[in-house]
Amino acid sequence: MGNNFEYDMGIIGGGAAGLTVASGSAQLGAKTLLIEKEQELGGDCLHFGCVPSKTLIKSAHVYHLMKTSSAYGLPTVDVPPVDFAKVSDRIRGVVAKIQKHDSEERFCGLGAKVLFGDARFTDEHTIEMDGKRISAKNWVIATGSSPIAPPIPGLVETPHITNKEIFYMDRLPKAMIVLGAEPVERLGHFNADGAGTQNDHGFGQPIHIEDLFVRYMGCFG
Repeated sequence: MGNNFEYDMGIIGGGAAGLTVASGSAQLGAKTLLIEKEQELGGDCLHFGCVPSKTLIKSAHVYHLMKTSSAYGLPTVDVPPVDFAKVSDRIRGVVAKIQKHDSEERFCGLGAKVLFGDARFTDEHTIEMDGKRISAKNWVIATGSSPIAPPIPGLVETPHITNKEIFYMDRLPKAMIVLGAEPVERLGHFNADGAGTQNDHGFGQPIHIEDLFVRYMGCFG
């Protein structure tokens, strides 16, 4: 192949890191290719992490203020239970607003080529995608992470959700057990008094959080 590469810079992963590299690379004049396996750009941060979690936190905080209005010298308010479908709708709306800044059109406008699908390397400069081979002088792998179920007996057979579903539920669960302590900031806001969650601004659902990192990460090694 020599040095006849189709692109100067190839990026696999259209999340926060991949988008930053693609934007900088394209605007500096490099011929840039951005590949994302999901249907939209933005990655975990926009769709399943930072943005929906902060939106949830804001809704939970406002709900808590409504319930505790008398503590601020305000009239007591009879607050009905949370309709979580409406909270989820608000989360979708916030994500959609930010999505415009992480859209295919915007990055094409910056000069990058955007493709959607699964890519695999055939050599150090070439990937194969949808039966076509594409080469780049440099590749950045910014694929992020994905949720994984720890090897707990019976867990696979037990219905459970991950960060990809938690923000888009139609209703609040009556109770929740969280396996893994990283989502404390996010999931603590389902709780009322913050017992064990370092949070006291929530929707009133009992939560137990168990950090399984030390106990189970050895199983993946």
